[in-house]
Amino acid sequence: MQTIYIHNIFYLLKGQIKMSKKSLFPLSITVVIIILLSGCIDLPTTDQNNKVEIQGRNGYYDTINQAIENATEGDTVIVYPGCYQETLTIDKSLTLKGVKKETTIIDGNFEGDVIHVTADNVNINSLTIKNAGNVSYADAGIDIASSNNSIVNSIILNCGYYAVNLGTNSNNNIIQFNNISNNIWGLYLSYSSGNNISNNVILNNSEYSMYLASQSSDNEIFNNEFSENNYAIRIKSSNDNKVIRNIFADNERGVYFCCGSRNNIVHHCNFYNSNDYHGRDYLDNYWDDGSQGNYWDDYQGLDEDGDGIGDTPYKIGEVYDEPDIFDNYPLMFPI
Repeated sequence: MQTIYIHNIFYLLKGQIKMSKKSLFPLSITVVIIILLSGCIDLPTTDQNNKVEIQGRNGYYDTINQAIENATEGDTVIVYPGCYQETLTIDKSLTLKGVKKETTIIDGNFEGDVIHVTADNVNINSLTIKNAGNVSYADAGIDIASSNNSIVNSIILNCGYYAVNLGTNSNNNIIQFNNISNNIWGLYLSYSSGNNISNNVILNNSEYSMYLASQSSDNEIFNNEFSENNYAIRIKSSNDNKVIRNIFADNERGVYFCCGSRNNIVHHCNFYNSNDYHGRDYLDNYWDDGSQGNYWDDYQGLDEDGDGIGDTPYKIGEVYDEPDIFDNYPLMFPI
């Protein structure tokens, strides 16, 4: 079956295919279009009857909730391909794993959180999570109110306000290798620190693809692709976060520090085609690591010594009231 990179799906839906940049996760055109446009329907590759099991035990369950209710601490709940129209609360440490993420779908039917996690050490793997509520700012595809969890290799889309909400004291979580798209807000962190957010594709979120607020500090944002969002990243009242080796492409706005955010660092990132600005910073943050900075597609400087570093700094933002903040070592070529 023909494939297309995920960040081009929205061009396909508009009748415009653009293949200029390589994304992280190739998916089937047919499957992705069905996931984006459909409700909870049976896909051609799914079983007619949903099937869930607890690994190592005999018997199957018709719903994921039944399996979670019967699971014990440390169990793995296996979800077979199908469309599960239910919302979940995970209040014990376990693994929730889909057999195939593109066709193992949990549809919240626009009713609150799709998955609400209250226990520590919960792993969510290889699922499509969609259609959280869109009435309350508390609604999320995955709402985490605990620590040391992981969300891996999943698709989270069409989720009202938040795709992933890391609430107060949700620390040391891992969010990796996911596609987070077509939400109002992608990832939201509040009083949430020490999280690893890496190797995700985060695109077409209408407000913020990632928002760190209220002392969400010491988070690592590494090797993600942010494409076609309004704000790619906003960091507010949060310190010591690391934004490293990310791609920012075709966003309205790139990285924005405000409201008391200090000692954050951005380096070895590629910035392309921001409509408003690549970066905005009024405070004491760093846009290079002391020897190398970022690639900016609008940098006009020269590299006369041929070391791959621009001879003059790149100014962050160009508004009249902005202080002189620079990437002192702009890269001449993308990473």
